[in-house]
This record gives sequence, C-alpha cells and structure tokens, in this order.
Amino acid sequence: MEMHIETAVRIHTSGYSPNDMVCVHSNPVNNTIQLANSQNYPVNYALPADCCQNTVFTTTAAPLVNYLVEGCDVSVVTLGQSGTGKSYTLLGPGFHCAASEADHGIIPRFIREVFAKMKQYRDRNWCVHIAWSQICGENVQDLLGVGSIECRNISDVFQLIQVGMSNIAPKCAHTLFTLTLEQQWVVETSVQHRVSTASFADLAGTEKVLVYDSNGMMQTIPTDLGIQTLQRCIMSLSDFNCSFVPYTQSVLTTLLKDSFGGRAKTLLICCVSPLAQDFTETLYTLQLGLRAQMIKNFVTVNSYATFESTQENCDVFGLQFAANQLLKLVSNAEELFQRLVANDLLPKSEQEQISQWLMLKQECEDCLSENSEPHRSLERIEEEIESDSSESEAIEEEEKESLLDRVQGLMETFRSNTDKLVSEANCANVTNSCTKESMNSSNNEYHMKGARGRRGSIHSAEELNPCLSLNTLRINDDVESQKIAVTSYDNKKKILKQIATALELNQKKISDLEKTIRVKENLMEKLLKHKDTKSSAHHKIEQKCQLLRKEYKNAEVKFLQAKLQKNHHLEGKYKSEVVALEERLRDTESLKNLTEDGNKLLELESSLHTDREKLKKYKQEKEKYKQIYEKQLKEERSKSKASCESVPKTPDVKVVALIKPNVSLNSEELESLRHEIRNLRKTRDYLLELRCKITLKSQNKKFLNDSDERKLLQYEEAIEAIDLIIEYKNSILCGHLPVKEIEDHGDRMLMERFLKLSENEMRILLHRYFEKIIDLRSSSKKLDLEILDIENQHENLAYRVQKLSHNLQLVRSDAERRIASLQQQHEDKLYLVLRNLTGDGADNERISRVLGSRHSAVTVQVAGASKQVDKNRFIAKWTRYRQETVPRQLQSVPPQAKVTIEKNKIILQKTNKN
Repeated sequence: MEMHIETAVRIHTSGYSPNDMVCVHSNPVNNTIQLANSQNYPVNYALPADCCQNTVFTTTAAPLVNYLVEGCDVSVVTLGQSGTGKSYTLLGPGFHCAASEADHGIIPRFIREVFAKMKQYRDRNWCVHIAWSQICGENVQDLLGVGSIECRNISDVFQLIQVGMSNIAPKCAHTLFTLTLEQQWVVETSVQHRVSTASFADLAGTEKVLVYDSNGMMQTIPTDLGIQTLQRCIMSLSDFNCSFVPYTQSVLTTLLKDSFGGRAKTLLICCVSPLAQDFTETLYTLQLGLRAQMIKNFVTVNSYATFESTQENCDVFGLQFAANQLLKLVSNAEELFQRLVANDLLPKSEQEQISQWLMLKQECEDCLSENSEPHRSLERIEEEIESDSSESEAIEEEEKESLLDRVQGLMETFRSNTDKLVSEANCANVTNSCTKESMNSSNNEYHMKGARGRRGSIHSAEELNPCLSLNTLRINDDVESQKIAVTSYDNKKKILKQIATALELNQKKISDLEKTIRVKENLMEKLLKHKDTKSSAHHKIEQKCQLLRKEYKNAEVKFLQAKLQKNHHLEGKYKSEVVALEERLRDTESLKNLTEDGNKLLELESSLHTDREKLKKYKQEKEKYKQIYEKQLKEERSKSKASCESVPKTPDVKVVALIKPNVSLNSEELESLRHEIRNLRKTRDYLLELRCKITLKSQNKKFLNDSDERKLLQYEEAIEAIDLIIEYKNSILCGHLPVKEIEDHGDRMLMERFLKLSENEMRILLHRYFEKIIDLRSSSKKLDLEILDIENQHENLAYRVQKLSHNLQLVRSDAERRIASLQQQHEDKLYLVLRNLTGDGADNERISRVLGSRHSAVTVQVAGASKQVDKNRFIAKWTRYRQETVPRQLQSVPPQAKVTIEKNKIILQKTNKN
C-alpha cells in the first residue's frame, strides 16, 4: 500500500532570552507553521511550542508501534540544525539516575510500548534484536561493538542504549538505531513468520556554507555530504518526471533507502529554531520537509509461512501407539503386584504374565527411543519364549528365580512403607478433621458457601455420609483455608490502604496548618514591632485633631459674626474655611483610627490559639493512625508465624469411629472398582480437554457468551464430582469402608426414601439437582461480580469524598494564609506611611498635605477589619501618594536663584526651600 511520508515540526523554545526576536510560530489546530513573512507551511503534525516528550511520542510515533507489530517496517528521521533538540527528541537526556522517565525520548518509549504490546500475544514466540551504528563521512562505526544483540527485556535494551550514548561522537555524525522484531506462531498445520524493523535516524546539523556555482552565482549548500545527497534524493523522489535517484552516492542515503521511497512507514521530524538569526536554516529545513511530504513509500508486510513435514506425523503415530501400550502396562501392573502379595510362590501362569509385561515394556521403550528398531527386539523376545533348547530353559529358570527374589524383597519394602504412610495419613486425617469441625462450629457461613465459596450440597453429603478418602478431606481443608486467608488478606489490605491514605492526608493538613501558623506569627511580630510607631503617630495625629477642632471653632465664631454683620464677602470666606476645616478634621479622625490596632492583636492571638489546638489535634490523630497501622502489621506478622507452627493433634472420636480400617475385598470387587476408576479418569480427561478449549476461547475473545459460561461451569462441576467419586472409590480400595451412621431423624428418613428410589429416578433427581447447582453457581458468580463492582464504586466514592473534604480544608487554610499575607503587606505599607508622618520637622504640613489630597483613601480605610481588600487599596493609594509627595525630604532639593536689578547691576541670590 502506498503511503506518503509524514512530517512533524517541533520548535526549540529553550536557550534564548525574551528579548530575542521570534519569527516562527506553530498552529496545532490547522497543523501549519507560520513564519514572520506571513508564509504558512502545512505539515502533518504541528507540535505546540511548549509540548513535552510524552506529547511528541503519543502524537507522532505511537501509531508506528501497531505497524511494527503487524510486520511492516517503520522509520523515524530527525532533521534540523545543530542545537534544536534532535537527539533530545529521540533519546532524551539519558538514563542516569538524575533523569526522569517523563524526559525519555521517542526510542525508549517506543521500545517500552513494543514489549508491552508483544506480551499480550501469549500464543506467539518473539524476540527483539538491537543494533546501533554511527556514520562519520563514509565510515560506519558500531556503537555497541558487537553488531546485532538479542534482548530479553527492557532493561537489557536500556543498558545497550546507555553504552551506545557513551560512544557517540559529539558533532558531525549521523546515528542509526535499529530494532528488529521477529515473530512466530502456529496456525493449524503451518508456522507463520513476521520480521519487521524500526529504524531511528538522528541526522547531523544542516548548517550550510556559501559557495559559487559554475555560472558565478552565489548559493548555500549543506556542509555535510550525506545531507547534500539526501537533499538530492528527496528532490528526485518528489519530482515525478525524474527516474534516477542517487542513493549510492553516500553511505547515509544507502542506509536510508527504505525510509525515503522504500517500503517503510516513515516519519520525518523537523526540529527548528524560532529565532530570527536562524531564519535561513529554519526555512531550509521546512522546505526540505515540505518536499519530503510528496514522496510515496510502498509499505509492505514482511511475513511468510512454513509447513510441517510428513515425517513428524509418523512420529506422532508412534508416540500414540507407545502411549496406548503404556496404559495397558499400567493397568496390568497393579493386578500383577496384588497377586504377588497374596501368594508366596509364583506358578507358571504368573511367570508368563511377567514375561508379557516385560514384552510390553520393551515395545514402549522401542517406540519412545529415537535410534532403536522395535521389530528386532520383539522378535528376539518371541524367539526366547518359543525356544525349546535346554540351555535357554535353564537360563530362563535362573532369571525367573532371581526376578522372584527381587520382586519379593521389593514387595516387603513396599508393604512396610505403605503401612507407615497409611498410619501417618490416618493421624493427619484425624488432625485435619478436628480442625475442620472446630472451624465449622465457629463459622456459620461454612455450610452456606461450601468449598471454594459455592454450594453446600457437597458438605451436606459429607455430613450425611462421611466416607471420603483422606486426600479429599485434606484437599477440601486446604482450599477452604486458602479462601479464608485470601479474604482476610484482601480485608487487611483495604484497611491498611485506608490507614495509609488517612496518614497521608493528615500529614498534608499538618504541614499546611504549620505554614498558616508561621504566617500568622510573622504578622503578629510585625504588629508588635510597629506598635511604637503607631502609638507615636496616634499621639501626633491626636494633637493635630485638637488643633483642628480649635481652628474649626474659631472659624465658626468668625462666620457667625460676619453673618450678624451681614458682610457677605466675609461670610463666604469664613464659610469656605469652616467647610475645609470640617473636612480636614474628619479625615484626621479617620487617619487616627488606622493607628488603633488593639482589636487586631486580640483577634490574631485567638486565631493562633485555635490553629495551635487544631495542629495538636491533627498530630494526635496522626499518632493514633500510626499506632493502628503498626498494630495491624504486628498482627499480620504474628499470624504468619503462628501459621508456620504445627497444629496440636487432638483425636476426634467421631471421625475415627466412622472408619473401619483394613477391610478386605475379593478380587472381583477390586477389579470392578479399578475398572470404574479407569473409566472415570477417562471421562475426567475428556472433560478437562473441553474445559481447556473453552478457556483458550475465552483468552482469545476476552469474553464468553452465556452458553459457553454455562458449559464451563458444568465441566468444572462434573470434574469435581468425578474427583470426589474417584477419591471415594480409592478409599475403599485402601481398605477403609465407611460406616453409614446418621444421627438426625429427618436425615435418616430422607436417606431411606432415597434408597427406595429406582436407578432411573435417582439419575433424574441427580440431573435436576445438578442443573440447579449450575444455576446457583451462575447466579452467584453474577452476584459476586455485581457486589465487587458496587464495593469498588463505594470505595471510589468514599475516597473522592475524603479527597474533596481534604481539598476544602486546604482551600480554607490557603485563604487564611492569603488573608494573613495581605494583612502583613498592609501593615508594612501602613508602617512606611506612619513612619514618614512621625518624622522630624514639618509634621503638621505633611499631615495637612496628606489629608488634603487623600480624603477618599481615608474614607475607605474607615470600613474596618472586615473589608481587607479596601484597606489594601487604600494603602496602595497612600504609597503612590508617598512616592509623589512625601519622599521629597530624602531627595536633594536643587537651590533656586533669586534675580534682582539694582541700577545697572544684576544680582543673583541663591535660596534653599525646605
């Protein structure tokens, strides 16, 4: 399939100051690159200027992983001038300890995705090979030193990348990193193969040099010969009328033949600089990328299939024959050993059976052997059996006698070992039964859930007829204990997770509250520090208020006198003075209120006391959570130690009374039991195969329909029922005949009615109960999934509520901190104003100027402590006014000259104004 080369542009934004002129801008919405001359370059991926490494990978290179897994070759090439981040885009800063995974480049992220993708295909065999080369001029150097290396895991690949990065030349070199993925899996009778390659080329800088052509015209060409040849190849491929592409003119273009015009899916990443001084290099890179978009690659899937030879089928037939023979051998060997135990002397018929057994064994060994000839060994055995010579008979008799002696000794050893094992098993059975009875009496849910948390019919059968073998009881106890252990472990894990989350949130509250307390303590220190200055300012402003009150009264008296005299001119003059003095008096009183901070200190002290109490409470809660966490860990350790110790052996009289050891059965009954067990095992194997098929189907499809799930449950139930029956029959074979003792009267009557049923009625009844059991298991499985989903939702909601409440507390604490910080800024500015007002000299004039020009600011300040924003605005106005008028006492006032003329002389007289 034909695919155009895709281009992506990444703008290098670091390494320049804000004063530098920027001439390149990216438009990710329209995927265009805009230059300062209003020229636009369309590309496939216009990356944002401030994009991170993860954005670059997910946007551009992540889709190439699927192409590689499907068997297509992929290629990533970085192009641009030196210092624009080409190597950083591909590799990142490196793999040393200080580097973060967030800074990893395209190559490490691509490798991680490939390994994660291939681990999903469990039915495939695959391997990864790594190679890394460096091209300096026309020389190719191996950065790894050993060619292509097979890597088993991601850590091996990262170690090789670290080795290769240490060997890279600093400048004027191209690097080519190659990853080869080989896949193999079986489809029916054929083996599918896929071999795909991912190449990552980091080209050298595209710096150009000024030259003159044959016509004397001045032009610029790249300094690197490989870049020059690559430019000619791109121009030739983008020109549909050109038929010759100069791949062979340089080593670089020869290695990148599949990337440009070949069969690889190619991505060209152009790294450019936005600065005006690099505009020529940026324009060259963008033009070359624009021409590369016109090239079409013919992407193909690299796969082939191989077929198995017919000789392997012959080997499979031989193995099947050998397996059948071994089954016959195992079925006959048990009967032969039983007869050897019963009789001390072996007659001729027994010797013939032994010889037949040896013959079967020889046939199986010949079938399983690779270099043996089966017919020759069988003929030799037949010749020994049919031989009539006296020498052969004597040898045969000697062999039989030695064989009988050896078998007799082995049987004695077998008897003693079997008796010993049976006695140990009986003791273990008694212990397990005691443990189980105690567990059942203490846990009422046991009879409701049963083994593996399912139906209770199996356990009720054990109570009605406790005749299962030792292995069955032991397996049931182990399964039940494992389920209980898993459930308790999950609960403990949830509890520990909740405690850990509470500890983390508590620690955040403590740290946040400590910050708030520190800010308030600093504010209180400032208030105490500025207390003297405020008191001094308050005293002076109080004096000023008294003076203004006297002047106001005098002006009112004058105004009344003028009014009585009906002197309109003096009346208007004194009226304006009265209004001005009244306004100044009101402003002075407002300013006096600013210097009173007694209420502020009291409120701040109470707030600090409350915060300290909260901090103490949070620390107590933290200690409490720590103690609970440590207590849980200690309990888990003590339980693990207790589980390792042996359980005390207390005999159970009831279980022992229900078993009669050493019950002898005749040979026909034993043979019928063995025959039934063999048939049951065949049925069990068949059911296991069916269950495996459905399991494989579920792994491939990721989900099953209702019919398949029901079949799977039926197979599991049937297999478990067959296991119980086999164990029951094995217990009878071992000589343990169960005694049917039922204590409950209702259960006894139920068993009597069951015994009166015919065989067909019993089968119908068992089939109906089996279907009910399947329905119960299916519904219980669905209920378990729903309960698990609801528990997860509840846990998530609880965690979200806890998180939101914690965030609300953090926001409130942050608001308190900000208010305290604003108060601190307000106090600093107010302190500067008051310190200026309380300075030496011209105090009344300063206060008069301030009061006369900032009446609105003082009015706003009277609003009180509840409107902190208005206070800050007022202080800001104070500060601006202070910068304009007040600091004149700190500046050097230039002297002013007074010019006078006396007769024919001009006199200049300098005067200074304070």
